[in-house]
Amino acid sequence: MPKLEGLKWQPRWVSLMGCIEGCLAYQKKQITPGWLYGATGHAFALSIAKGICPSGPTAWNTKRLFELGKNVGFETKHITAEPNAADFADQQKKAFEFVDQSLQATVPCYGWELNIPEYYVITGTDKTGYYYSGPMCENAEQPKPWENLGKSETAYLNVTAVSACEPADDIKTVREALQFAVDLARNGKEYLLDWNREWADAGLSAYDRWAQELHTGQPDELGMPYNAACWAECRHFAVEFLKEATQKLIENGPIASQHRPLFDSAVTHYAMVEAKLKRVSEIFPFRDRRPEYLQDPKRVTAAIDLIRTAKQSEEMGVAKLQEIAGIL
Repeated sequence: MPKLEGLKWQPRWVSLMGCIEGCLAYQKKQITPGWLYGATGHAFALSIAKGICPSGPTAWNTKRLFELGKNVGFETKHITAEPNAADFADQQKKAFEFVDQSLQATVPCYGWELNIPEYYVITGTDKTGYYYSGPMCENAEQPKPWENLGKSETAYLNVTAVSACEPADDIKTVREALQFAVDLARNGKEYLLDWNREWADAGLSAYDRWAQELHTGQPDELGMPYNAACWAECRHFAVEFLKEATQKLIENGPIASQHRPLFDSAVTHYAMVEAKLKRVSEIFPFRDRRPEYLQDPKRVTAAIDLIRTAKQSEEMGVAKLQEIAGIL
């Protein structure tokens, strides 16, 4: 049975992007993480669920993200199923055969919840199941039996093959990414999954839910630091993407230098968002999380202020993204 030597997950808080990054690195695609996060739109995502649940960063509709992946230089094929489906056992077998055949063709794959509820690069298969690389799997028993995939905590089966394709030109890539970012910011509810639309928010309105849940709710001890780390990582790569777009389109490209201040302004606003969310993640650190932190008025008040001012900075940033998309 096939094993892809050298294929591994790139450690990221957003495990989905770490898997795609690992798959592309295996295929020798020269794509910076900023370009990957930004051009697919993930750098501009924000999803906060009730109680600041850990599901926030993964429970939103990524269909458009994968469509934009073609601009970056990759395309995906997915097999998904839920355990309550009448043909679930058949779908499990189909998923295993799909991954096995993809790996035999040296097409890397990733899957959902081979260990904890995160994404994992699938590095190989044998007759019993999947070998994988990803978050907190150092001591996990491998292989994961193929007939157990999808029967874990979140009750969802998802495997994906990532293949290389010819990327789009830089103008198209940046324009469509920014159009998605603006729509995601202003119409976030449309990008939530059906099952969590009533108890989550996405886009700019998610900042309000985040602050409100922290102020009046009972925020999840794991979810609060995890969300903070994920979204700070995303805004970091939003800044990197906008800097790279400036270099490609203005410094070395076809867009007139008179538009440089507009690009610089977008970078400035998103750098402010990044700084504020990074500070939130420092106030509520994932690797040193303690229940008493969420009961500390000073920490809570400081985080709420940072989240609210981050929203203000992002609102200004989104306006700049819309202007940039307009000139492209």
